[in-house]
Amino acid sequence: MTARDFARLLIKLMGLFVLAMTLVQATQAISYLPGYLNQTSLFSALAIYFVPLMASALIGWFLFKSDRLIADKVLFADEGNDRAGSLHFGKAEEVLLSVLGIYLTAYGLIGLTRTLGYTVSSTPEHPVVSSETLWHTFLIPSIAQVLVGLLIFLSSRGLVVLRHHFLDLRDKTRELGADK
Repeated sequence: MTARDFARLLIKLMGLFVLAMTLVQATQAISYLPGYLNQTSLFSALAIYFVPLMASALIGWFLFKSDRLIADKVLFADEGNDRAGSLHFGKAEEVLLSVLGIYLTAYGLIGLTRTLGYTVSSTPEHPVVSSETLWHTFLIPSIAQVLVGLLIFLSSRGLVVLRHHFLDLRDKTRELGADK
């Protein structure tokens, strides 16, 4: 298995995971819908529950169907078209971190659509949530998740190299302690 194959497999798996979680959340949203409609409008229910579910489904579908594009054009853009070679541990770590970054970014974007839904469905007369709750519970964590996801995704190679340098330093320090 090459590093590209491993990356494509993980990206497909991540897409399926997002789609499965969307299905679970959709069943919850449908079960809450009658009670929610008694308290607010259909527009609010759609904005808060079903727009983020659609965003989640689209992101999951994109990850599942675009595994080749993401792996070839994003993760391995600077490595040419050479598909030969086996997967080594360092490259597997890099791919895992990249996919983790994709996951965090995707769920942060889904959280931002939920925040947008709360913002659009709230009116001054009938706020769905308080502005403080909106900021602290939805907006700030979603932005942080997107930023951390992008940071991990974009610096996965550097993080792996840094980790290996720290491990090498630890091993050398242990060897010096054992020599005494």
